[in-house]
Amino acid sequence: MPPGLLRAEAADSARESIAGAASVAASLSGPEGAAILASARDAFTTSMNVVAVIVAVVAVALSAVAFTQLRSAGSAAGSSPGEGGRADEAAEQLSIDP
Repeated sequence: MPPGLLRAEAADSARESIAGAASVAASLSGPEGAAILASARDAFTTSMNVVAVIVAVVAVALSAVAFTQLRSAGSAAGSSPGEGGRADEAAEQLSIDP
């Protein structure tokens, strides 16, 4: 598309959102409008893919942190399945024998 084909306002609108690009593309006829719309769709899809990958990486990292923190919290308490650990000791200290 040759430079200067779009007015400055239309170019800004096309850059701001996919809806703006669709509006500008609808106002143009022929291959220029189709090219603007195709470019906007490609940019939108690429952006969404990048954001999805970033969110997936952050989710995996946070789940790894949560796993290690919960695992270390369980081992720090000194309890294992079948043993009450500190909770049983505290309960024994609070109990009153008749």
